[in-house]
Amino acid sequence: MRKINMKKNIFITFALIFLVTGCGTTNKAIIETNENKTVQLTSSELIAIYDENKVKFDTLYKSAQIDITNEMESITSSGSVTCVHLKNNWVIANHGNESFNNKIAELKKGDKISFVGSIFSKSGYCTPSKSKEIELNLENYSTLEIIK
Repeated sequence: MRKINMKKNIFITFALIFLVTGCGTTNKAIIETNENKTVQLTSSELIAIYDENKVKFDTLYKSAQIDITNEMESITSSGSVTCVHLKNNWVIANHGNESFNNKIAELKKGDKISFVGSIFSKSGYCTPSKSKEIELNLENYSTLEIIK
């Protein structure tokens, strides 16, 4: 009986560690809304808000500051816009901001990055209108760091 309880305790401990630490990236971003409230939302939650009421999305979240740590999946380009696609349906758009080109050129699939910038929309330069990604913008105040 004692052996079963010990195995159960070990399993519960590892389950709690997994839940607390996740897998190194978080699905949620920290957002400072346009009403000066700090919230944590996933891209899926933002997409649901956008799909339900675009005016509400624009009022609360368009141009709002976002802070996210996530894993890079791919880089594409659309005209003069470079698109950094992250896990969990986030994409960062660089509209020709030269100061970020060198950092973006260093990125590899699987790199963990930290990004501070602004929310653009569900559809934009990097995301077609039926996309399931939230597009974020690199701004002059933005930061984009590779976490080693």
